[in-house]
Amino acid sequence: STPMPRSAPFLLTLSTLAIATGCSPESPTATGERASVSFVGLDPAEPWGDPAVFEPRTIEIPPADQVWGAIFNDSISVRTESDAAGEPRRELDVPPAGRPFFIEVPLDFDPSEFQTARVWIRSRGFSRMAVLIERATKFRARADWVESAGLTEMTPVDIDLARLRAVDRRQSSFHLVFEALTHPARIGKIELIRESPQALLPDPGEGATELAHDSDFRSGYVALAGSPLTGALVCPGRPHRLEVDAAASTYGLVSDMRTVDVEVLDGDAVVLSRELEVAWTSGWKTLALDLEGEAAEAIRAGRAGIRLSTSSADGVFVSEPRIHHEDPSADAGSDPPPLVVLITSDTHRGDSVGYVGGPRTPFLDALSEQGVRFTGAASVTSITNPSHASLLTGLQPRDTAIYGNLVRLSSSAQTLAEAFRAEGFRTFAAVSARHLTPSRSGLGQGFERFDGPWDAITRDGKETLAAASEMLEASEGQPTFLWLHLFDVHAPYRPHDELVELYYQGDPYRLDLPELPPEVQAGWDKRIRDAAYIRAMYDTEVTYLDRILGTFFEENERLDSALLAFTADHGESLGDQGNYWTHDPLYPSTLGVPLFFKGPGVSAGATKDERVSNHHIARTLLEVAGLDGAADFPGESLLDERSTARLDAEPRFFVGANALSAAIELHPWYLLVQLEPVAWAQTQVGPRHRIELYNREEDPSCRTEVAADHPEEVAELHGALVAYLGKGPEGGGLAGGAPGGSAAADIDALGYTAAAKSTSEDALIDPNCDCPQCTAVREGR
Repeated sequence: STPMPRSAPFLLTLSTLAIATGCSPESPTATGERASVSFVGLDPAEPWGDPAVFEPRTIEIPPADQVWGAIFNDSISVRTESDAAGEPRRELDVPPAGRPFFIEVPLDFDPSEFQTARVWIRSRGFSRMAVLIERATKFRARADWVESAGLTEMTPVDIDLARLRAVDRRQSSFHLVFEALTHPARIGKIELIRESPQALLPDPGEGATELAHDSDFRSGYVALAGSPLTGALVCPGRPHRLEVDAAASTYGLVSDMRTVDVEVLDGDAVVLSRELEVAWTSGWKTLALDLEGEAAEAIRAGRAGIRLSTSSADGVFVSEPRIHHEDPSADAGSDPPPLVVLITSDTHRGDSVGYVGGPRTPFLDALSEQGVRFTGAASVTSITNPSHASLLTGLQPRDTAIYGNLVRLSSSAQTLAEAFRAEGFRTFAAVSARHLTPSRSGLGQGFERFDGPWDAITRDGKETLAAASEMLEASEGQPTFLWLHLFDVHAPYRPHDELVELYYQGDPYRLDLPELPPEVQAGWDKRIRDAAYIRAMYDTEVTYLDRILGTFFEENERLDSALLAFTADHGESLGDQGNYWTHDPLYPSTLGVPLFFKGPGVSAGATKDERVSNHHIARTLLEVAGLDGAADFPGESLLDERSTARLDAEPRFFVGANALSAAIELHPWYLLVQLEPVAWAQTQVGPRHRIELYNREEDPSCRTEVAADHPEEVAELHGALVAYLGKGPEGGGLAGGAPGGSAAADIDALGYTAAAKSTSEDALIDPNCDCPQCTAVREGR
């Protein structure tokens, strides 16, 4: 199962809206005999108690004449240095080998006794390592890969050994395996860690958390022997089925079969009982109990309870139990849509869809014709996690105070998924980038299930769509909200041989072509000598995305009647302003996004050019879906003509990646302020608070900077932007803690700067700043 970093909380706690015990009878009820779902909160009947404490088993670096064996890297040596106290300290000196290699560590040990191998390592580069042991003759068992980068001090890196714990024979050694090591490394020591379940797993007394088994996160609890989980079965309609999902926890033997007893109670009497068997290798399994007779009567009378218990000392994951019920009220005509879908295509420029003259997207073109297109839509930022935090909360980055990819959304946030869930919807998410998964982003709250890559940084959209199809099948006939995130358009761009010829002919690797300048080269393939080919690969990715989405819709007929929004988190620079294959800068190329709505309640065939922002999408979906609580959610409906007319006339505000820049747009003017003296990806470093002004009516792509010619407009717009940035939330907004483990390495590998600012409790710019740039604005020069 997915390893969780020990340097951060094991899992995130959902907000109280999502984990309220039972089904609130005060929640708005649906109309007509419509199936709804209510979730049951659980509490431990007995507290866990204090965890047992085990000392780690430390493996010291051997003397210089006893270097551990190495395979495919014969330059490993032992170096002896003095520590701060003058004591000798041995470190293993490991040079990069240019290929995967193994370090054999002699040790007599039982793999089933330990959960974690902690490697103390330092290296300025990137490493990807694991632990491998002999399971039997000619067959090896390997732990999950762990990545790290930029460890300038000796730092512990934890490798989850869950996959090795089923090995039932003692070992005389293990191998530390490096699949990648880009720079020389030093290893100080290795520790084998054993912890009790109470120390390793989340306490159910703290509420529901997101529990991961491989790529599949589910909102739930951990059950341990001697500590049953109990809750009240209350729901507003006619109950007909109770469901509970379970999986073997990350603690304990992989091969161990575990059981969960699920009991429905009428007072103290058991009126319905079933047993669910789960094994680590089987993933999540569902137990469905038909609610009839005494059980249904007890629930309708408000006397019913639920008890989940296990005999496993190693723990079992159990989802929040869900009651499927019908609401018998009369007016079926105002039922909310049975399916609401939000699709976000990562790094998808607003001009990169066929219906505005971009790459070929026949499926998206046809789909958008069924609804309302917005050709003037923009993201509120140019970076992934902050944009999705705004999409799901209806708040701009200034108000979430989340500016980078290395900070989680706080559990105090109220999200779009929570709003749908409170109305009886099943809530699912399937994403294609690991930094968006719940433990990394905090975006899982309110989602019953959340699927994302766990053994890779990103995955192909086909895998994500397969997970989404399974979720749609599991919720057939029930109101469902699905967030679907696809990463295919993001760099590194792939050529997709069957499609690239649509956009490029020739050989981009021809040696008679001059090498591209360093700032234009594709970081993932510097052999390419034609920038047009790199641009063509971007277009190819867009067409590939269109094709796999078309197949997904063909295979899921339920989507035909869905209320749907399609958009992006941000765009991409493809040479704009001299920036290539990046979205760090804050210009129209990185902010413009495609956006359309279609489905019940959306008129067909309309195109709107009003300038709107993507943080209003959540409110729009809630209002069109007819949810009573929509009016309390931030934002405005983009399908209300009065709202869009007003938004078009008002300024739009943007905060750039890692709060390095901010901008204001008030037609026709676009004013950009560089908040920190950091260069964009390729262009020259400018001074702090450098100002740029563009007339987008005459210069839509912002190629000609005109600030010096319009001091009055600069002063007015700059003052409005500074005032806006100064009205941020108190107490740090909705920024939670930073993720641990390999999160920073993931961000580096994707081309982001892991060391950049992700959040700030301070104003992003001082209104009284006396730097030369701000002084010149105030003086009108």
